[in-house]
Amino acid sequence: MILFMDAKTFAAANIQKHTNGIIVIPVTFEHLENAFPNYFSRIEQIRNSKLYKKQAVHTGWLAQSPQAKLKGYNLLVMTKPFLLRWASQLNPWRTQYFMFVDAGHDCIGALKTDHINLLRHLMGKVLVTYFEYPAGIADETHGMPQRAYRSYIGSPH
Repeated sequence: MILFMDAKTFAAANIQKHTNGIIVIPVTFEHLENAFPNYFSRIEQIRNSKLYKKQAVHTGWLAQSPQAKLKGYNLLVMTKPFLLRWASQLNPWRTQYFMFVDAGHDCIGALKTDHINLLRHLMGKVLVTYFEYPAGIADETHGMPQRAYRSYIGSPH
């Protein structure tokens, strides 16, 4: 397992670097900001825009969310594919496949042992998971208008 985390989180996790099949790679928001300066400035521009803030007030939950309040949160979320690529390039175990497991996607206990066969079947492909929000709950998905989001992911609904 490769874990990307800052020094404070590493200390709190109380794990040993490079033991028991765990490799910890130190990463900070500043590191990501420097590695992706164009992304970061554009993301912050959107996050601080009047349209985003208006939308946040309209949907209710977004205004208090980490993506609306925390500088750097969106950058971290959006650089996950790059972190996966980095881990796969390191590939200390010489494995054929890599999987990025985001603990946030399992916050409702959706990732179960019986999903392993499905995941094995899909390992040769790029699989992106997302939550299906019921109609009427939100006009947006993490700040992106629902219609634009569905178009972007190729969903007809």
